Amino acid sequence: DGESRSYVEAGFGFSTEETDDSESFELSFGTTGRQGNIDYLFDVSGSSLGAFFDADGLRLPADGTGAQGGTAETDSFSILAKVGINCDDDRQRLEFSALRYSKEQDAEFGGISFAGNPALDIRTPAEPGNFNPVNPGTNNFNFNVEYTHEDVFGSSLSAQLYYSDIEITYGKF
Repeated sequence: DGESRSYVEAGFGFSTEETDDSESFELSFGTTGRQGNIDYLFDVSGSSLGAFFDADGLRLPADGTGAQGGTAETDSFSILAKVGINCDDDRQRLEFSALRYSKEQDAEFGGISFAGNPALDIRTPAEPGNFNPVNPGTNNFNFNVEYTHEDVFGSSLSAQLYYSDIEITYGKF
């Protein structure tokens, strides 16, 4: 009772073949614990990913399909909160959780090229520019409430309310 744990994680990375524009940073913090009949979890994280390069130091296209975006040159943020309450000698539980997540790609080399030919082992080069009318990305918000009771007339009961709002933006649509 009364125990909690916290963590902080940080990361940094880059291409060993091409350090320009390849730097990536990640940072997250979380805590979880219990106080009496209440337990909780909280996590927040963010990242900024740079451009991707192959083993020869050649830049990879940020959006390999030219329509849906990718993970190169993206910024993301996430926050999660969860609280649970146990009642009636742990036979009943009420739990709340919420999640917010967003990711956006703003590529400097998001141009489309048709110069590659996989059959001839010719790679598709990354083209400078961003030809997307809007930046591809994802925005999510989820909220959940759950109630459980382990002894309702000799049986168990579980009820859940869930809300989700998801927005996905494709660069060409």
